[in-house]
Amino acid sequence: MDKWYRPSGIAFELCEEAVYVLDLRDLQGDLRPRALQGPAAAIWLTLGTVDSPCPELDLVKSVAEEYGMELHEIEGPALDFLRDLESAGLAERMHA
Repeated sequence: MDKWYRPSGIAFELCEEAVYVLDLRDLQGDLRPRALQGPAAAIWLTLGTVDSPCPELDLVKSVAEEYGMELHEIEGPALDFLRDLESAGLAERMHA
């Protein structure tokens, strides 16, 4: 099972009900933060670090429990969101 983590060089700030994520690895590029709310913010906050990545199933279960959802309701959208974060360079995956 894959594990997920926040790459180094990514800053984030929790402010009220949103998480603002900023990629600081390319200071010449577009430095607009990405705002995450609701389950998206919960997914971001559950991501591990490179030294302690979060197993995919644990991540999805955590968000399902937090939002009172069944695993099958959130699993597809959560995995799609993780892949979106990965495409944007804001999350990385370790293949098991």
